[in-house]
Amino acid sequence: METFQFHISPKGKASGVISLSKDDFRVTIIVLPKFWKGKQDEKSLHRWSRDEPHLVISTYELARIRIEVNHNVQVELCRGLEEEAKNQEGLSKEELLVREFKDEELYELDEQNDSLNYSDLFSLCCLYNTAKYGNDQPLLEGSMANKVLQLFTMKKFIDELKPLLQFLRQSYLQTVERTSSLRGRITGRGMVQHMAEGSLVLECEFDEFTANIPLYRVIMTAITVVQNQTQTSIASVWNLQREAKQIRRSLNHIQSYTVNQAIQLGRRLTLNRLQQARWETPLKMALAILQNQGMYSFGRADQSQGIVWNINTATEIWEKITLAGAKASVRAGASSTSFCIGQDEQQNGVEIYDPWVKAGSGHRGYGVIRPDIVLHDGQHLHCWDSKYKFIKTATGSSNDRYQLFAYSHLVRHGKGNQGPKRLALLYPAMHDFGVRLNQRRMPTQPKANDDVVLSSLALPFPSREAVQNQRSWRQYLGEMTQTLRDFIDI
Repeated sequence: METFQFHISPKGKASGVISLSKDDFRVTIIVLPKFWKGKQDEKSLHRWSRDEPHLVISTYELARIRIEVNHNVQVELCRGLEEEAKNQEGLSKEELLVREFKDEELYELDEQNDSLNYSDLFSLCCLYNTAKYGNDQPLLEGSMANKVLQLFTMKKFIDELKPLLQFLRQSYLQTVERTSSLRGRITGRGMVQHMAEGSLVLECEFDEFTANIPLYRVIMTAITVVQNQTQTSIASVWNLQREAKQIRRSLNHIQSYTVNQAIQLGRRLTLNRLQQARWETPLKMALAILQNQGMYSFGRADQSQGIVWNINTATEIWEKITLAGAKASVRAGASSTSFCIGQDEQQNGVEIYDPWVKAGSGHRGYGVIRPDIVLHDGQHLHCWDSKYKFIKTATGSSNDRYQLFAYSHLVRHGKGNQGPKRLALLYPAMHDFGVRLNQRRMPTQPKANDDVVLSSLALPFPSREAVQNQRSWRQYLGEMTQTLRDFIDI
């Protein structure tokens, strides 16, 4: 027996999935946001038996795990986890895990359930999707380039289709067919054949009232691909095959194409305005599925395979969520002069200076170092920075406060070149939302109205349930917006 110990997301900013396989064995580690755990000192022990082909571990940022293995291939896979994480850390530049030397601390045996593990993966995919794209855009391009997310795209496709089935309508389809009874009009070729051969079987062109229009047939072909994919644990959790089969059964009057036919016809389809409103997204998802038939299986692999899907939870999740909440809170105000911009946006009248420039250069404009959020509420300029970390004490970290102190001198707005009056550090939390502490910038200003106040603000981090459908996500964003609006109105 050999034992491996790993520190999961040691910087506390990387969630995602790492999965390696060789021969009959695969190990998959799902890393979830630390705020879904609620405590920081998780230490879990996982025993990988020889008769268990696939070890799936669902864990959290900052956690430590220990894996006991009993087979040489399992040993090889565990040894390769850290190297794979380094080689494929992706855009986040945050490692999913780092191998550590064993210590003598107690690790609790963890008997995990596959269904719960893959439910965690689904929640993580939904969190990424909603934070990155909002409510309206499906996870397409990124998912089909990433094997972990292929099944998630299928899940979104099936969910998108269900409420639209009631809108499937028959329509007129121009059809050319050889028939012994005259229908519509005889084509030019049919007339030539009749004159030359005297044939009573005529080629006619007519409008057929049918549900077998190309749009529905392309979608039906994608449903067939979903139903016929290889069964896996995650597909079983999401009931993909069963739900696809139920939809096919209710639409058995609609014929499917071959996959190649569906791709070619689907790319050329032109939707009218009503069809665009209802079917544009399902059609895009159907084409994405059809063009990536090679479904990724978490089961047996004949040769070594590895994948890493790495999310920087700070920049790709929390910063995007807080910016969306800030913009919504500003829109909820009544001032016509208010605005809200993120790091990559500009606003007339807003200047952000570099802290140091060459003497005599007269440098002005947008500096390299910029706060996450700059907004004006109609009265005051605000400067906010998002911090993906536990707030711990009400003051937050001294480094965070020093950073906002610098921004309070570097950000300027308007004709009077005024600096921000209100600064805020935006920390995620699962409860007790709102201002934890207000601090006044020193030295004391001659006039009380000139005081600059720094607030440590606890904002709601989305729960597993909040990210799984549009209604609960909108409710969560409403809570976030209201918390920020209450802070602005103080």
